[in-house]
Amino acid sequence: MIDKVNLNRLINQALETENRVRRKEVRPTNEETQQPQDVVNISQAARTALRMNSEDFSQKVERIKQDIAAGRYEVNPEKIVEGFKKFMF
Repeated sequence: MIDKVNLNRLINQALETENRVRRKEVRPTNEETQQPQDVVNISQAARTALRMNSEDFSQKVERIKQDIAAGRYEVNPEKIVEGFKKFMF
């Protein structure tokens, strides 16, 4: 299962690859296999959704940082266990 952070990382990598292709900075093909590299294109709708999700995520992180600094953040062990269960089982 891919979590939101990994999904954002993968999308950012794909966007960077697309930018390199547009700037013609694509790495050369693998000389041993003579196979061209894969290219990923991301739609404008996906880019817009990524930006909105990134902003929401950044705002959530900032709120958590503020709560920790103010001593208001409470750790919920049940949520942590449930999160582990999603990825472990």
